Amino acid sequence: MVCINCGATLRPQARFCNVCGTEQRPDAAEAETDAEGKQKRPPRIPRRHEDEGTLPDEMTQPTPAVATAQPAPHDGSATSPEMPAAIPLPDMPTIEQPALKPMAEMFHTVPLDGPLPPYDLDESPAQPAQSAAPTPADGLPWPLPPSIIVGGRYRVEELVRSSETENGPENVYRAHDLQGYEQCWSCGERHESADANDPYCDKCGADMLSREFVLIERLVAEKNGAADTTDTANAAHGAMAETETEGEARVFTQGMRAYEVAPKAVGAIHFPTGVRVAGYVTADPGRTRQGEANEDSTALLVFDAIYNSRHEPRALGIVADGLGGHDSGQEASKLVTRVLLDTLTPALLPSSASGDAPALDGDSLRDAARAANVALCDANKAQKADMGSTLVAALLVGEMAWIANMGDSRGYVYDDHGLRRVTKDHSLVEQLIDAGMIPPEERYEHPQRNQILKSLGADPRLDADIFPQELRPGMRILLCSDGVWEMVRDDELARILRESAGAADACERIVRAANENGGEDNISVVLLDVGA
Repeated sequence: MVCINCGATLRPQARFCNVCGTEQRPDAAEAETDAEGKQKRPPRIPRRHEDEGTLPDEMTQPTPAVATAQPAPHDGSATSPEMPAAIPLPDMPTIEQPALKPMAEMFHTVPLDGPLPPYDLDESPAQPAQSAAPTPADGLPWPLPPSIIVGGRYRVEELVRSSETENGPENVYRAHDLQGYEQCWSCGERHESADANDPYCDKCGADMLSREFVLIERLVAEKNGAADTTDTANAAHGAMAETETEGEARVFTQGMRAYEVAPKAVGAIHFPTGVRVAGYVTADPGRTRQGEANEDSTALLVFDAIYNSRHEPRALGIVADGLGGHDSGQEASKLVTRVLLDTLTPALLPSSASGDAPALDGDSLRDAARAANVALCDANKAQKADMGSTLVAALLVGEMAWIANMGDSRGYVYDDHGLRRVTKDHSLVEQLIDAGMIPPEERYEHPQRNQILKSLGADPRLDADIFPQELRPGMRILLCSDGVWEMVRDDELARILRESAGAADACERIVRAANENGGEDNISVVLLDVGA
């Protein structure tokens, strides 16, 4: 069999030329068509006759030369019709390919046991730096141009980057596996070599040649005048093993170059039918403040819509703590909560007329907190008052969440890795801890622990800190006032969140624990549970 483009000799039934990369297709008339005459899939190349072990006659005929018009020679003689001139092919760098061997003999396959370097194949192709453009002894271009095939099966599609690494110059390409039909990347079905002509999996219908690969190229080190492939291949595998890929990486050498190839990492689908959010909010004046005004205000709003069988939730949780010692702390926290709700609710609840929800993100939450701060500052100015409030709020949209805070009300995240505090207290004690002047455990007993350095109502120019969080199934987002975390330490909070059955059960347990441990301040809790 010969290539339909360059005439190179190929193995029978080859789907691609291993010299120029051209796909070998039969006549369009042989393509499968549907009832309307439209082609359903790429045409199939006829298989061997099973009983004869030979190709059909039409595939054993030599490819006729393509005749082109030639000018008459100067001596007046005519060009012989028996020797038609072939169309000249453009110069194209090629890699000399060995005869096709079984895959086990061509590749050293190693399982991946760690993440790969963060090669981003979605970025624009980078031009190689001059310092990373050596002249290999094999005379081939560095880096390789598109359409070249390495290892007899990997076609270079695009250069992603060239760089100088600790292992020497390195090229990273986007590539395709021309023998991807051996095993379907989607369902794992293995296929016999006789089915190599059909790129579609008979089991799941996936295009087995469509998966993208990361191809890393390095020069082979030389020792005593001969190429030493061991160290280079090991170095290639060491770097490739640092990226997040699934499956196996193949390490092989070809001439003066070492290659490693692995499937392009595909982001995990954490929420196949969308995020499901459940929440609960509760408050208690605290054991020692029974009968007094509760200076905390809380709010929880969860909206969920299902479009095309996919959940598209939006949620907002708020805890505002009126600062003790200030005038009308309960009025301050109430004003802050109402302004946030008035600002964000129209975007959280899309109108029924259009059904389209405005975009919401961390900037939306920051703008709402800014509006609440300005409103409280204006109220102080108008009333000649000194109202103040802390704030911690969480905005959930789709698979993302943003947590905002000002003051010492806190936002926590609980997941498979345990409990971690997301927010940073804006307090004098926190600054002393950061400076190493006092140990962290003194935050609970220090005489100046209630001195807040940043809060709403003090300066209209202040903005809340915003902390983005990527959601995962089973994650819990806890918002609370200082009346919770000062009474219930982090290890006990983690235990309650781990052992509780749901959001309501967890919140009630936290309130009970805070009161049992002293209940010295108002207790406010908002909990959002994330599920798939």
